[in-house]
Amino acid sequence: MNPIIKEADFRRQIKSAPRPCYFFFGEEDYLKSAAIKQAYSAICADPAFDIFNYAVIDGREYTPDKLLDALAPPPMMADRKLVVLQNPDFMSIKQGEIQALCEVLAALEDYDYNTLIITTASDGFDPGTLPKKPSSLLSTLCEYATAVQFDRSTPAKLAAWAQKHYAAHGATASAEVATYTVEYCGRDMFSLAGEIDKIACYALSHQRTEVSIEDVQRVAIPAVEYDSFAFANAIADGRRADALQILDDFRFRRVDPIIVLGEVVRVYSDMMSVKVLADKGFSAPEISTKLRMHEYRVGLYLKTVRRISMQTLQNTVRATALADAELKSGAKGYAPLEKLICS
Repeated sequence: MNPIIKEADFRRQIKSAPRPCYFFFGEEDYLKSAAIKQAYSAICADPAFDIFNYAVIDGREYTPDKLLDALAPPPMMADRKLVVLQNPDFMSIKQGEIQALCEVLAALEDYDYNTLIITTASDGFDPGTLPKKPSSLLSTLCEYATAVQFDRSTPAKLAAWAQKHYAAHGATASAEVATYTVEYCGRDMFSLAGEIDKIACYALSHQRTEVSIEDVQRVAIPAVEYDSFAFANAIADGRRADALQILDDFRFRRVDPIIVLGEVVRVYSDMMSVKVLADKGFSAPEISTKLRMHEYRVGLYLKTVRRISMQTLQNTVRATALADAELKSGAKGYAPLEKLICS
């Protein structure tokens, strides 16, 4: 089984010694997109030969034969070629389909002039509980591919990245302004990049290179980030109106209710672990070390569990178990989640 590596490891490898196959998963889709662009720059030296040396297969159109057809032809005027398989449906894949994919991946040794990148959306793959208990699918893929985990960036890292993104436009932002940009515009890097583009252009259009907090407030759209953590928090706090509003957002974006509930269960499980250790007197860094959980996430959970009792958490977990059973017994749509909110 190949070890799971991080984004920085991939960036080093792709420059000098790219491996035959990479599998991208994790929370930060923007960084996956950026990593694919870097792979393209490293492997596809001449865009004039892209028709021979670069292929992208949409997951909705993927078949094993189509992937093999993309891998078989040798590169033209280059040592390697890049093939990208985007967002195959790993949430409903069957065992036979996994086997068929693995057979194609095993054939890569016969076509060793390829670098294949299989990339998944943040909500399109279940990695299991890392690092101790990867999902069976992740373990299988790691037999054939180098898995690359893209973690969601902390606010501090995003602020540093925001400063660089401003600089790329010829604008400058202080650490205070960069931090405020992240707080105001949210942590989704695709949205954040677009807002920074607007803010920088606004400042430059007014003959200023220094971006101010007022520029951010005047130009950017404030983020309303609805995610599983916010949803779980609203349920635990009894804020039904907020939870229903978040559920409406999930419904609008057509997020699978099973995925929503799975994430909520994971959040509550993490919350309970954090609360047990916090009640025993462990500090946030100690909890982070013991649970192998990022300290930023520990801090978020601590804010919640300090204001609710263990009994409340346990009651909520029982309610999620009932909703989970209802969904898995054939209930359709978001009704079990609505009942969970109102229970």
